[in-house]
Amino acid sequence: MLSHCCRTFSVMSDEMPKDAVDEFAWLDLIACADVDIADNPYFTGAGHQLPNEEAELCRRCVVRRDCVRWAFSPEPKLHGYFGGIPAETRRQFISNERNGGPAAIEQAMEWIKNDPPRQL
Repeated sequence: MLSHCCRTFSVMSDEMPKDAVDEFAWLDLIACADVDIADNPYFTGAGHQLPNEEAELCRRCVVRRDCVRWAFSPEPKLHGYFGGIPAETRRQFISNERNGGPAAIEQAMEWIKNDPPRQL
């Protein structure tokens, strides 16, 4: 299972073939690397928001765009948060694309552009 959040995927990368690990070298830079998997807020269910502290980790993450790209490829991840974007929002982007709108990934990149880091 390579979904739900960057942190989950990075933990699994030790078990992956080297060529797959090289493709995801950006995972070494994820801001959520120290988030406790046992109590992972990125698994927040439908209708629940990511807590502000974790959302801010996403906003400030240097590989946020890579995380968002991963959310849509090779197939869309339909659960969890990627780059701070909730699953419900990503599903809406996909629906918009299927109905003739911009590509889902383009909508996601615009979304994160409009969701900059907050002042601490």
